[in-house]
Amino acid sequence: MTTFDTLYQMLDKPQDALAEYRKEAWQALQLPIARKEPFKYADLSKLWDLPLSALPPKEAAIEENTIVFSNGHFVGSKLPDDIVVLPLSAALKTYGAFLKRRMQTERDPFAQISRSFMTEGVFIYVPPAVNLQQSIRVVHKNDKGAIACPQIFLRVGKQGACKLQIEGSHYFTSSTLDIALDEGAQAKVMQRTSGGYQFDCTRASLQKDSTLLTYYLSDGVCSRCDIRAELLGTNASATLKGLSRLTGEQQAHQHLHVQHVAENTHSNQHFKTILKDNAKSSFEGKIYVEKEAQQTLAYQLNNNLLFGETAIANSKPNLEIFADDVKASHGTTMTRLNEDELFYLKSRGLSSDQAQAMLEKGFVEEILQEANDVFGD
Repeated sequence: MTTFDTLYQMLDKPQDALAEYRKEAWQALQLPIARKEPFKYADLSKLWDLPLSALPPKEAAIEENTIVFSNGHFVGSKLPDDIVVLPLSAALKTYGAFLKRRMQTERDPFAQISRSFMTEGVFIYVPPAVNLQQSIRVVHKNDKGAIACPQIFLRVGKQGACKLQIEGSHYFTSSTLDIALDEGAQAKVMQRTSGGYQFDCTRASLQKDSTLLTYYLSDGVCSRCDIRAELLGTNASATLKGLSRLTGEQQAHQHLHVQHVAENTHSNQHFKTILKDNAKSSFEGKIYVEKEAQQTLAYQLNNNLLFGETAIANSKPNLEIFADDVKASHGTTMTRLNEDELFYLKSRGLSSDQAQAMLEKGFVEEILQEANDVFGD
């Protein structure tokens, strides 16, 4: 804890509007223990030895429809005038009643780390009936050695709609994305990790007739997404999808919890992973249906394609259902390359590498094509 102790002291500024939230998370912080759920499959041994520093933000060019973070600090944005974008410390003054409910104590260790070392976050508000056609892009620009803990709070008003693309950063990032959808609101989110260590915590609450669609694409050294979605209103719908492509010693871990609270709600979880060499992955997903959530439709699927004998994939899908009028299913597949398919492709003149690449493309195409169709703008 020496590195984290030092970092916390660097960020502990009494005059800072976020200090009380950092302190609360720091006091609750318990680092993940590898032998306990949900971290038993993650090798985090190298993580704690990383040389980390709390670096100040740097000036950065900001393009249209873009929000920029530098070394974990929110530095600016260029969005349409009808969208409210505020630094988190300023938003707490104007939207404090809403935000304080969203910033309650977390149990997930990486959510606690994210809160303990947050600097300046951002609050985005899409007013009722405003429908953004172009995506909001969130860009991270981090220096080597920087600990980055960006905080993004997104609220979409009644019948509003938006798309959000978050481009991951290198080295070490522990981020929080909080999504609140009012009645009839829609949000489509794509989070992409690229290199380094990246730990993302997404929290979402969905009111009546609201819709959430997320894609999580990962190819970092070690990545983990922890997603919790609450379907609080009738006819709320959440679709959570992800794709990881891992080689060498790379790792990817997904931890999902979808809670059906109201009747006639719908959810779909679908995560795919390709593993090569000594790569490791884990998937733990839960569908939780409360007693009042009758007529729930909920599905969960985890597909893994393994190359060679040393890649390891672990999967633990599960259901916890207390209602009696429910349609729910879960499943996992562990697959190696089909030798018959490889033989067929090679018999048509393809090399072994070309045949493998074609089968790999077929495995990932479904999710990649869907994400491209949604965010192709």
